[in-house]
Amino acid sequence: MGANGQAKGFRNVIILSIVSFFNDLSSEMIMPILPMFLQSLGASSQIIGLVGGLRDSFSSILKVVCGYWSDKTGKRKIFVYWGYGVSTIFKLLLAVSKTWPLVVVFASLERTGKGLRTAARDAIIADSVAAKRGKGFGIHRGLETIGAILGSATAFLLFWFAGLQLRTILLIAGITGVASLFPLRFVREPEIQRQSVKLKIGLAMLPKPLKLFILVAGIFALGNFSYMFFVMRAQHLFTGKLSTAAPILLYVLFNIFYSALAMPLGALFRIK
Repeated sequence: MGANGQAKGFRNVIILSIVSFFNDLSSEMIMPILPMFLQSLGASSQIIGLVGGLRDSFSSILKVVCGYWSDKTGKRKIFVYWGYGVSTIFKLLLAVSKTWPLVVVFASLERTGKGLRTAARDAIIADSVAAKRGKGFGIHRGLETIGAILGSATAFLLFWFAGLQLRTILLIAGITGVASLFPLRFVREPEIQRQSVKLKIGLAMLPKPLKLFILVAGIFALGNFSYMFFVMRAQHLFTGKLSTAAPILLYVLFNIFYSALAMPLGALFRIK
């Protein structure tokens, strides 16, 4: 790929990075207040835990299915459009939900957007800058991370200083999500051929190191539970307005430390 081709490729990367920035800005405004919003509508801790599980499950399953379908059809951009579009629609519906069963449905379906778009979006980035994929994904993840930090920080500022209700913050998050859709029209889909692939889900054909990783990751996953329970626990440690503000602020700190430590710890435990 020549210099002109590389420039066009990185144009895709920049546009998709901007899209992810606004989407994560929107999503991370919702994340720390979602469990508290569910509680305000009368949802039990079991229901809140169910929401966390459903959101992760829908996203994970769809990543595999939609990634396979994208390869088979040779189409990328349509999956990206639908992915971000579905997430935005259900974010807006969250803000107007009056009962917790509706929030459970809309919050779970909102996460399907991530499953729809992730594999196809990453494939566009990989195909656009084939010779410099590391740099391409680095730019994308960097802007995505900045959006995540600013999103949770914005939720705190809107609640603590602007005095907005949780529902209003959800509405602002949904409107912010709409902004992520406009740059997508400028993405140029790389030309690829349809691939003759079959969807096979099983461990038999996987290399041994990957099997070991899945085993270790699975063991750790058994001890994992939704961040929503941390938010609920933090609520009980404070009173008054702080019972809502403190969990949001702690979530902001979580995003900051997660982002700051991901690279150095990843390098420290890198498998050679």
